[in-house]
Amino acid sequence: MPDSLKRLTLMQDIFGEDINDIEDLVIDTPLLEYLSIKLWARCLQVSISDYPNMVEAHLDIDQDQELVGWVLQLLKALRQTKLLDLRLSTMKCLLRAPAFELPEFSRLHNLELQIPYFNSGYLIKLLHNCHMLQVLTLHNREKFSTVEPEEPNCWTLPMKDPDCVISHLKIFEFNGYQDSADEYAFVAYLLERGPILKTLKIYAHRNLGLKYKHCIRQALSTIPRSSKTCKLKVAIGYIWYTSFPPLLVREG
Repeated sequence: MPDSLKRLTLMQDIFGEDINDIEDLVIDTPLLEYLSIKLWARCLQVSISDYPNMVEAHLDIDQDQELVGWVLQLLKALRQTKLLDLRLSTMKCLLRAPAFELPEFSRLHNLELQIPYFNSGYLIKLLHNCHMLQVLTLHNREKFSTVEPEEPNCWTLPMKDPDCVISHLKIFEFNGYQDSADEYAFVAYLLERGPILKTLKIYAHRNLGLKYKHCIRQALSTIPRSSKTCKLKVAIGYIWYTSFPPLLVREG
């Protein structure tokens, strides 16, 4: 690949079955600004460079745990990107990887994650490394169940608020919301601690009944909001229900 390349798309369809014959792939393109990878090559080893000019990155990668090192290296190489989109396969890959230090995304404005299950602790840890984040979008792909897990993830209030939450985060969108205690506490935390939050959108899981979705809307709308202009929008069927912060009544 030419080192002057600025846009690169790597997809499984491009390689076809020949992907199994490739053992090493070199992406030495330091001027890259746009990257999209969609690969499920279990035995592929990839060598990469640093990407200081990166603007937008989309990663859909399925990799065996033994060879996950290059995916972690790629994540660090993308630390200057402004938009980062991590699909479900990539998040599964990262969550099952051995403990590693998350890179600091100093210029990241837009983060989109497809998660196999909700874990507020992991999300808070990630937000601590996204100081300038303005837009956060979550897609919870966890299988819907009416039975509580034996060891549910528990919310723990951060000892220190992530910088992005208290100074930059404007939009939060949650798709596949199942109203677990951990999910509810995380949403409440953003409402209570996000002073410049403008919009918080909730798409409840499609398997939840309409009556229950209305209960979700009512419960979330009563949470105090740090931002006096934050709109809470909950989708019920094909209708958006919007609630605004309560008006302050001046005395005298």
